[in-house]
Amino acid sequence: MYAKNAVLYRNGGNFYNHYYSSDAYYEKVGNKENKTPRKYVYDIPESWRWKKLGELIFSNIGLTYKPTNIDISGVPVLRANNIKNGSLNSSDLVYVNQETRIKDNEYLNTNDILVAVRSGSKELVGKVALVTEKYDGYSFGAFMSVIRPGLLNSTFMLNYLESNLFRTQLDDATTTTIYQVTQKMLKNAFIPIPPLNEMERIVNITEKFSELQNRFEV
Repeated sequence: MYAKNAVLYRNGGNFYNHYYSSDAYYEKVGNKENKTPRKYVYDIPESWRWKKLGELIFSNIGLTYKPTNIDISGVPVLRANNIKNGSLNSSDLVYVNQETRIKDNEYLNTNDILVAVRSGSKELVGKVALVTEKYDGYSFGAFMSVIRPGLLNSTFMLNYLESNLFRTQLDDATTTTIYQVTQKMLKNAFIPIPPLNEMERIVNITEKFSELQNRFEV
């Protein structure tokens, strides 16, 4: 269990939590705080901190396979076209045979987040979706990246990845005609992080709002 007044950060392969009281909100990570570019900074509550995604998540690109690896009886592979309206769908799946070398980190787990990271279309790059239990054990293609939020709430992370703040940082970092989100771009993106109890409240509110929105759309 983690204290409700904890702040999480990553150091190598481990996550740590810092505690704060009314007179000491955060300890520094290392010897200095992150300095965010002025363009992205806005006022946040005193108990929040700006962090780089790379301090908080694990991430890697997906599976590379050959046409000879395709086999309908094999492992299903999700691609960018399987992300629609913020959700995953299983239409037009590719399957690869057991001879395909699939690394452990190229299999998906529930609450992972998939991101489309490379395309000739700017609109397609940056599409995200939460991995539900249905897709647990699937793999994903090389034009995709997985984000594993560690101890952070996956819905909170998903909301950030769908935000204008994240999209603006991607747009500013893209300089070629082949639109892509590199691992460096992803991990250097800045995100405002609240304490865990506040994060939970934010997620509860956004989930209730989504439920109401879905009712009206029906």
